[in-house]
Amino acid sequence: MSKRKRKSAVGRAENQKRVRANVHYKDTVFRMLFREKKQLLGLYNAVSGRNYENPEKLDIVMLESAVYLGMRNDVAFIIDMRLYLFEHQSTVNKNMPLRFLQYVSAEYEKIIVSKNLHRRTLIKIPAPHFVVFYNGMEKCGERQELRLSAAYEVEEENPELELSCGFSGSDTSKERSVCESVCVNR
Repeated sequence: MSKRKRKSAVGRAENQKRVRANVHYKDTVFRMLFREKKQLLGLYNAVSGRNYENPEKLDIVMLESAVYLGMRNDVAFIIDMRLYLFEHQSTVNKNMPLRFLQYVSAEYEKIIVSKNLHRRTLIKIPAPHFVVFYNGMEKCGERQELRLSAAYEVEEENPELELSCGFSGSDTSKERSVCESVCVNR
């Protein structure tokens, strides 16, 4: 191979290393769309069937990766003492309950940091709710419940720790109506 061809091949390889697509672009767009309280309240209303009008009732509590060991959730907020964690996925991910367990644990850690867990009185925490929005190419059908216990090596009849999250794709009529509702209310 000539010297010129070798330099050209090396240059292409270096350019390929530098130019990388953002594989999380849909995740980033989802976070950008719902970082404002007004849009997030519209999404919450569409998902929950409620009709809140005051965006200031939302307390946005998202995790940022620099603080929480590389963990970053898409959208998290508290309203009426309920903690909502919304994740957007472009691939079907059956590990979402496990990820939500990590996210909710980190959120609760932030909430109770100044409280003594060893005291006798019960520390109240917001009730968690988990939702996955999926819009990938793979058909996922109607709404599904993903369960943490599905990941257990040993199947338990009554697992002592369970976490479930709703999972449905944008190909279902419910998801389309949620998207349409949020877009119309913007």
